Amino acid sequence: RLPFIDGLQNVAYSTIDGRNNVGLRVDRMGDQVDWGVSYYQGVDLSPSLSASLAALIPRLGWQNYRIQRLGGDFAMGVGRSTVRGELAYTRIEDRIAPTASTLPGQKADYLKAVMGADRDIGEGVNVNIQLVVQHLYGSPELPPPPIRGVQQLILATQALVNQQPVTDLYGLAYRVRQHAFDDALRLELSGLAYSAGQGGLLRLRIAYRFDDSLAVVGGANRYYGATDSILGALKPNNTWFVQVQYSM
Repeated sequence: RLPFIDGLQNVAYSTIDGRNNVGLRVDRMGDQVDWGVSYYQGVDLSPSLSASLAALIPRLGWQNYRIQRLGGDFAMGVGRSTVRGELAYTRIEDRIAPTASTLPGQKADYLKAVMGADRDIGEGVNVNIQLVVQHLYGSPELPPPPIRGVQQLILATQALVNQQPVTDLYGLAYRVRQHAFDDALRLELSGLAYSAGQGGLLRLRIAYRFDDSLAVVGGANRYYGATDSILGALKPNNTWFVQVQYSM
């Protein structure tokens, strides 16, 4: 568990209820097109931030509310390219009205879609570009007035945790990967950029395999944007790393 937003590292996680969770999936493998549909009913594995305001200092907690999710995906070959898409509608089952002393923090119902393609362009280079779209149906309930300053701050933080700060969110995900020297060297640059001032992410990976037993991997993750944006809030997770792999 990495710190999602600076200041929330020590918020306690609730126990996830593993009962009455069910998932179903149907896949179809074809000569040109593969597709699948899926359904899930159970707890949301991505927790929401709840708050109790009964005490002088608000008590925060992570809660996994129950959801229903219906999704579909496909992949098809078009020449040297592969086109892929995913679509999922999520309905929040738990409907707990906020009060003057409790902010449950449930997400709004939402539709999320990803559509894109990857292509080998020669010389060991592969390019992948995807468009990400999210639309909210309605909005989380607000506590009864008056809304105090601390409530407003928690509500804004909940919107970031739930990744639902705006009704319509668009993003562009990309990855450029190259293999060279008989796959001994692997370079990869990937990232995600959101609209509506919601920040972005850059990832760099470099790997070199000297032989069958020794390899070195290095890279970096860099989040950018305002601290009150979805990806800008992840700046505490900016990381450089180097890894040496040796097998006997």
